[in-house]
Amino acid sequence: MRSESVDTLIGKDLEAYCGKCKIDTWHTVTAIKNAKIAKVMCKICNSYHAYKAPAAEAEKIKAAKATTRRRTTTTRTPRGKKDWGTLVGQIEDRQVVDYAISGEFSTSPAIRHKNFGVGVITKVHNKNKIEVVFQEGTKILAQNLQMA
Repeated sequence: MRSESVDTLIGKDLEAYCGKCKIDTWHTVTAIKNAKIAKVMCKICNSYHAYKAPAAEAEKIKAAKATTRRRTTTTRTPRGKKDWGTLVGQIEDRQVVDYAISGEFSTSPAIRHKNFGVGVITKVHNKNKIEVVFQEGTKILAQNLQMA
């Protein structure tokens, strides 16, 4: 049908999927848009609807789309930030100190937290807050807090 001119397609019969009948049936082309079949009329139930390719043709299209190579994306860290593995690789074991809420870590490069493991301090927000990158993500932790 595609080799025919657009003007001669209207009124032609073709096989298409009918959503009302739920099967492929013969349809009459009733509208063309952008040089493609837009609307059809089912010859079984007389309903008008958008053209849907017959199931066999739709399966071919679906299979062709599935076999086309898709571009893979990689997870990237935000600009200027490094991932945990890179940061930990730059720290020596002797530089890692145990974390306690009462401790002061402004000059320490890394901490060992009992729940999160080893983390690298990336920012000191103020005298009571530090930002630490752990394997599971970035956390804001307290420091210099005295428990009464």
